[in-house]
Amino acid sequence: MKILIKLLPAVSLIIFLYGCSAGLEMTSGWKENTVKIDGNSEEWAGSLKQIPDKNLAVGFRNDNEFLYVCLVINDPSKLMAMMRGGFVVWFEPENSENTFGIKYPIPNLFAGKEQMPMTDKSHDREKIQERIAKDFDKQKEMVIINSDKYPLGQFPVSNNKEGINAKIGFEGEGRFVYELQVPLAAENNFVYKIDSRAGEKLNVRFETGEMERSKFGDDKGGMMRPGGGGGEMPPGGGGQMPGGRGTRGSMPGTRSIEDSSINFSVELLLTGSN
Repeated sequence: MKILIKLLPAVSLIIFLYGCSAGLEMTSGWKENTVKIDGNSEEWAGSLKQIPDKNLAVGFRNDNEFLYVCLVINDPSKLMAMMRGGFVVWFEPENSENTFGIKYPIPNLFAGKEQMPMTDKSHDREKIQERIAKDFDKQKEMVIINSDKYPLGQFPVSNNKEGINAKIGFEGEGRFVYELQVPLAAENNFVYKIDSRAGEKLNVRFETGEMERSKFGDDKGGMMRPGGGGGEMPPGGGGQMPGGRGTRGSMPGTRSIEDSSINFSVELLLTGSN
């Protein structure tokens, strides 16, 4: 009985972790019309799936040659995290080990930029959104990496010879749109392509890169708890503030690194031709 009692917490932890790591299951829509990779979500209306508690929505379309991805982000703090740590979309085919990722934006292109506090004041939000939009407009390159995150090549985000196009657009009111086009296995003219065909499954994983906590802290709104622990501490060494408009266990108007990261996966079934 004692052994069973000792094992219960460990079993519960395993179940909890498994539940957290389990991805969404989705089926891509067949591409009926041209999909423009322009950072505009208008043509994705009605085909985006909300990610619970993440201020995110995602959608997929495909034809026989390309997979199209749309990620809508309604939280500027997540864009700040992408700027500081970079962002990778991973493609992991069900029946192949040919995994690769597309890193866009590239974090080192933002190095040395002035940090902005993440607050809930309306005028601050507007400034942050405008600044983020301008910075992303300057991002003209993306990097292809293998499963070990080793860079395989760097290309323009559009009109390149590899058929991979990417764009982040700003639609106002805190709404950013990440769009991506990637060749599928049936298209033989490109070096980097997803080793899956229409009618097959693959795992698509979205991952914000790691950030230095010291860079993410905000001298005006709070600072990170020492020792790498979760949550934030208000200035002056006080305890955690309950509730409020901020994240749980943080000062109102601030975000923790965990809350600002984008990390989830989708088990995707590619639609066959109609």
